Amino acid sequence: MITSLALLYSMKCNASCRICCFSCSPSRRENMSLSQAKKYIDASLAINSINSLGISGGEPLLYLEDICEISKHAYSKGFREISVSTNGFWASSIDEARKILFELRSSGIIKLQLSTDDFHQEFVPIENIKNILRASEEVDIAINTVVMVSAGSKRLADVLLELGDTAPYSLFAEYKVLPIGEAKRNSVPVIRKKLIINEFSKCGMLNSLAVFPNGDTYPCCSQFCQNEILKIGNMGIDEAEKIQKQFNSNMVIRILKKYGFKWFLDRNPKLDNEYVFLCDLCNAILQDEQGFYKEFGEHIEQEKQKIYQAYLGSKDLV
Repeated sequence: MITSLALLYSMKCNASCRICCFSCSPSRRENMSLSQAKKYIDASLAINSINSLGISGGEPLLYLEDICEISKHAYSKGFREISVSTNGFWASSIDEARKILFELRSSGIIKLQLSTDDFHQEFVPIENIKNILRASEEVDIAINTVVMVSAGSKRLADVLLELGDTAPYSLFAEYKVLPIGEAKRNSVPVIRKKLIINEFSKCGMLNSLAVFPNGDTYPCCSQFCQNEILKIGNMGIDEAEKIQKQFNSNMVIRILKKYGFKWFLDRNPKLDNEYVFLCDLCNAILQDEQGFYKEFGEHIEQEKQKIYQAYLGSKDLV
């Protein structure tokens, strides 16, 4: 079931982080227009199960007025869970942080996802994050802070110490850097381990429409989501009903949701290796489209026939 709409509004960013999965930077020019973003929101209303909107990039708050306008539009259409991701570059003082938090909250945004770690702090000082957290005490907006870590980098505990008495104003999460985009290009040492893969090892992210600036749409917004096997359409061209149908009929999505990653490991034991986490394993499975269908095509066809036979059996019972 699709429950969220994720708009990657722009690939432009004030920073050029060494780990950026999408290789965002000040020189990138891929953007949605304001009208396109509103169109995608309106189109998504045809999917009744969608109840949240997330806006990210790039750095979406380079376009503060647009983001507020998009949020107001989404709120007017019934969205009540609206969030935006940012690195906090705009919070150079507590007064500026307070002003922008009020603007965001007044537009309907209820949650802010911040990023701060060794990599983001090369461009945005920790003082900006402190300003946001202090100002959030006066604004009814939830703050989630994400810390990306690699082998030898600063960890969540280190960031909490840096934040000091401002830390209680946020929830925190630590995520491992994935070997993709700039992290791969810069040979950033990622943290891998042998994963325990069983029947419970399923993807929990296959519930969104992640829409990129060119309209291409995927069923998750992880760093590895831009994959032709998982692509379910283009929101700029296809009707939402068609995208939903392609989501429901995509056999790889169905298998990942029903059986999880064990289904693939059982059919290719060579995949039983060390990974950062499940998204890394997913990429190892799907990164080579031709190799994927050579390895799993026959098994997928068998699974499709099982579904078809079950459908025919249910029709016979009517």
